[in-house]
Parts: sequence; structure tokens; C-alpha cells
Amino acid sequence: MKKETTLGWFKSEGPYPDSLLMALIACAVSIYILWPFPDEPFLKLIRHQWFLHSFSVIFTIAVAQVWLIFCISSWLDGKYRWEERFYHRILGQLLIGWIIPVAVSALISWFWFQHLEADIHSIRYAYNRYMFKAMMDIALILNLIYLASSIGWFLKRRLNAESTEIEVKDVEVKEQEKPSFTDYLYLQIPDGKEEIKVQVSEIAYLFRKEKDTLLRAHNGRAFIFWQSLDKIEKQLDPDYFYRASRSYIISRQAVRSWQRRGRGVFLEVLPQTDEPVKVGRDKALEIVAWIKKEEATINGHAIS
Repeated sequence: MKKETTLGWFKSEGPYPDSLLMALIACAVSIYILWPFPDEPFLKLIRHQWFLHSFSVIFTIAVAQVWLIFCISSWLDGKYRWEERFYHRILGQLLIGWIIPVAVSALISWFWFQHLEADIHSIRYAYNRYMFKAMMDIALILNLIYLASSIGWFLKRRLNAESTEIEVKDVEVKEQEKPSFTDYLYLQIPDGKEEIKVQVSEIAYLFRKEKDTLLRAHNGRAFIFWQSLDKIEKQLDPDYFYRASRSYIISRQAVRSWQRRGRGVFLEVLPQTDEPVKVGRDKALEIVAWIKKEEATINGHAIS
């Protein structure tokens, strides 16, 4: 998810520092440009008129450059997307994000000297050697901060996207590897000339009784078919059907209650059987866990 940054009335989706942090950076850059200070206490130093004038103009320029570079960076984000034009984005930041703030800073400093009623021609050497260099340094430092933040954010986002893509592919592979189960059973009836189509969600249980294999639906309907339980079991989703014994395959929806007796488990199912369905001790823990699974759905029908 992109991070939204606000500076003034501008908003941008990106990694840029907020206004408070950038104001602190502007202050730190201003102090850095004025460094080193004369060898006297700082509290006494800041009362000098020359220091206040110098710091004020440099801090004003730094704040203006922070705002300008933020606006330029936001515009460049829309014009040159990192994913599509990576090198154009870097070049634009270094050129546009540096030239325009320096030009505006020069204009600000000129107005400042006019306010101080200083003759810029009489201090041209100091202005060229000190002030103009300070403006270029401030713009370069701020652009590098924005550029480093943008590149770091872009690389992190790309890594996250690649990681998400890998996870999606893994899920797709697992889904493909997961066996598919039928929604309908086609069962041969004893005359061998006809098959009955039965919706799986309607099945309560299948069971062997003497030599016959029978299916009983939730509505109580029952009929005999020819296929073996072993063959039918392979077509049913084990999340919803369980081979309780050699004689029974039951659906979770059909289980009304269960009871431990000795080391085994006895199930009461609906529709009712002649006697409870017995599950041996080797499957006792497994079938209890299966019964207690959260509600699921099978072919749009609730299973509980």
C-alpha cells in the first residue's frame, strides 16, 4: 500500500518525509551551511545580528526549497513512473529538482538583500563564493534525500510485489495440485442397465449391509447400487465425507452426536441407522477432530 504524504496543501503517494521532519532537516541544513561558528558560546552567538540575518535567509531558502522539491517530486512521480522509466525519474529529480529551487532561492536572496538595504554589487564576491554555493548545496542535499527515499521505497515495493506474486503462484500451484472431487455420483443400479445421478450434497451416508451397497440421502430416500465403497470414497471430498469403518462412509452433516465407549467412538447419524455407527480406536481421535471442524459448505449447502 502506498504511503500518502502531505506538505502544505499538496498530497503525494510516496515515501517522502512529512512537513515537520522536513522543517527539521531544513534547520539542520541551515546550521550546517553556517558551520563552523566563531569560538564563542552559542547563546551569545545567536544574538549577533549577522548570525540572525544569515540563518534567517538560509532557513527561508531551505524551507522554500523543501516545498518546491516536494512539489517537483510529486509531479515527477506522475510523469515518470519508477516501474516504467526508472532512469528518467532519477535524471528529472537531479535536473528539474535542482535547477528550479536554486533559481527561486536566488530570487529570494535578492529580495532579502533589498529588504536589508544591502548593495549586492558591493558584496558580489561574498555572494558568489558563499551565498550562491549555499543555495546549490541545500538544493543538492534535499534532492538526494528525496531521491534516496524514493529509490528505497520503490525497491521495497517491488520486492513486496515479487513476494506477493510468488505467494499467489504457490497458492495457484497448490490449488492445481489439490485433487478435484465430483459434485455428482453416477451409480449403477442392480439391473446393470441404468445409472442414477445423485447430488453429493444430498448424501447422508453410504454403507454395506450384508452383500448390498446402499446410499441413504438426508431426506431418508435409499437405494441399492453396485459400486464398491472403496471406489466411491475416491470421488468424495474428505473434508465433508469420512470413511468411518469398512462398512460406512458418512457426511459430517449427517452426524447428530458421538459418544466414547472404551477406546472407540459410536456415532448417531440422521437418518437413523439400525444401530450406532462404530469407529475403531485407531480412528477415534481422527474422527472427533473431523467432526469438530468449523462449518463449511459443499456445493453451496451448509455442512455442520
